[in-house]
Amino acid sequence: VSYSGLIADGADVLFGHFETSRVGKARFYIDRLDLSAQPKLAAKVNVPGSLLHYDRAHSRALTSQLNRVEVAGVSPEACYARFSYSIFDYPSNWDGNTAITGKCTGFTQTLHLVQITGTEAKLEGSYPLAERERISSSSYSEGRVAAVISRGDSVWGYGRGIVDGACWGGCFWGSTVGEAVDLLTLGGFDSGVLASGRLSVRNDPNAWWGWWGAPPVYLSGARALVQGTTDAAIVDVSNVTAPALVRRVPLYGQAYNITGSGNIVLLPLYSIGVQRIDL
Repeated sequence: VSYSGLIADGADVLFGHFETSRVGKARFYIDRLDLSAQPKLAAKVNVPGSLLHYDRAHSRALTSQLNRVEVAGVSPEACYARFSYSIFDYPSNWDGNTAITGKCTGFTQTLHLVQITGTEAKLEGSYPLAERERISSSSYSEGRVAAVISRGDSVWGYGRGIVDGACWGGCFWGSTVGEAVDLLTLGGFDSGVLASGRLSVRNDPNAWWGWWGAPPVYLSGARALVQGTTDAAIVDVSNVTAPALVRRVPLYGQAYNITGSGNIVLLPLYSIGVQRIDL
């Protein structure tokens, strides 16, 4: 059994877990801990995928499911380039030669909108991501979700490296390439009809998130902040099917975290201090 993080929901705390079977398959569940009086664990609810966000007002959850895809006869490079998260099956006697082929196991991600009624769950909508895409960070507020999509090479963990590989040595810091970041917006927690939109946000002078390519996002009401390395992008998500860039805010240094309360965002900038941004 493996457990997810915690989601505070008034007097309740929600978390997810999965249980594996003897044949290697897993069933996912949402657990609710009632803290209104003596702590009490409610009956678990079987859902498709792990718990990502929960909307208390409408008893709906957003879950994330990974789907296994196996491909034979491909190189390690092709395996890592095709999927955002993948595992290449190297032979036990591998001598380091990169000119090999083998089995590649890739994982694609699908987001599900699920209605929770008592101990029952009903799938109401799904959003499949492309093979080279996955959610690297997400935030929920007032029936909306804003999520940053990262892409490919799972070998680096968070997304494709965005430094020119041919300039790996002395010009490492001067060879970064500005790459667009896709912001995915989701809604439908009130209606049960999953709605989605995308916005491509580019930070022209430099790469958005250095080597990792996976900036964090904070959402409050209808405004989202996407953190970059030199700027922060403020996005209007009042219409989740058509998110729109409101403005850019230059950063005084590279932030390593986002702390938000309502429409106020604080970005710690190491020794420089803290920068406040109003959404």
